[in-house]
Amino acid sequence: MSSLLTLSKTQLESLGAKDFQMSLDKMTLDAIKRFKSTRTLPDQFNQIIDSQIAKLNAEAARARKSNAKTSGGASGKSEGKKAAKPSKSGADDGYIPFPERFKAWWNGTSASADSRKDRPSRAAKKKDPVARRREITQSSPQAPTEEWIRRIRDRVWGEGFTLPGGGSVILNMAKISQMQAEDVAADILPGGIGPAKALMGRYPNMVTCFEVEPLEAKRLEDESEGVVRGQVFNYQNPDFGIRAFDRMFCRENMCFVPNREMFLRNAAGALRGGGRFVFNDIVLFPRDDEHEDVTEWRKAEPEKPVLWSVEEYQDKLGKCRLDLKNTANITKSYVAMVESEWRKVATTLASDPLPPEGVDALMAEGQLWQTRIAALKSGQVGIVRFSTVLKTIRQLSGP
Repeated sequence: MSSLLTLSKTQLESLGAKDFQMSLDKMTLDAIKRFKSTRTLPDQFNQIIDSQIAKLNAEAARARKSNAKTSGGASGKSEGKKAAKPSKSGADDGYIPFPERFKAWWNGTSASADSRKDRPSRAAKKKDPVARRREITQSSPQAPTEEWIRRIRDRVWGEGFTLPGGGSVILNMAKISQMQAEDVAADILPGGIGPAKALMGRYPNMVTCFEVEPLEAKRLEDESEGVVRGQVFNYQNPDFGIRAFDRMFCRENMCFVPNREMFLRNAAGALRGGGRFVFNDIVLFPRDDEHEDVTEWRKAEPEKPVLWSVEEYQDKLGKCRLDLKNTANITKSYVAMVESEWRKVATTLASDPLPPEGVDALMAEGQLWQTRIAALKSGQVGIVRFSTVLKTIRQLSGP
């Protein structure tokens, strides 16, 4: 049975009470609370959840009371007597390593008790009890630093990348655009040096990267040792230059640009004759009512998205001198890429652990991607690739 966290509203409502309860039984208390706070459920399911939370709270209270009695009894013994050796279950102390708990959190299930065999030694626990206590008790991330967010994105998507697919995505876009070795290219809002490096590994010319923050644009130039040109992107008045590029690329970011029609006009103005603009974006597949998972995703995004349908894009592109050659719905492969990369991260945490601030960033980034994937799985939004060509003067003037 799929995790409740990944099911759409329709799929949830089709579950019977027994199946719903069985799914809850596999979830931790924190996962259940998080699930309840982010979903609107039928009254019957809310009652089942409330009952499960009360049950788990009672079990936790009994466990604390039992531990308190054990501690009190041990402290009452005379100092001359050797304290009784704790039982195996007491020595375990309920510890489940963070890698296992992260996998459980991502999947919305309970961490396996079998994972306790990987717990740190008693000596390691004594050596750093504060760090261990924070790891066990931490259930939600603190506000992570930009530096740690960047490190986590490097770890999840590959160094210099902020979106799934690594260099293969930008290279595929270049192939679709029929890019040639002599073409001058621009990458809009890449978030890192990775895509530009991938392009320059195949095509020798300098790549211009447009970023919102001046410091980020400068950082990309510095990291590339001058072979990438960093330019500042102004959300309100995007300026890409005039007839500056043969090829332009942008990944799933245009839905966050407030003045998108100006964006498209200026992008067209920056293309040379026969130039091509290939981009991916999150689009809306219209329905009467917005899906709950889409609403939750909108709330979670730092920059609030404004979604266009494919038909709206086709109309706007035509008005901006961009001829839409083809589109491709790549949602299914996109979701598969995201889930695959996060599973890989979960398997590396045991051998390559994170400090507390890294855990905060990992959880924050993970929560954001959970909402994105849930929205994409709802079927109301999707990732679509658009391939466009700048219209010639003859095409504009007609036959």
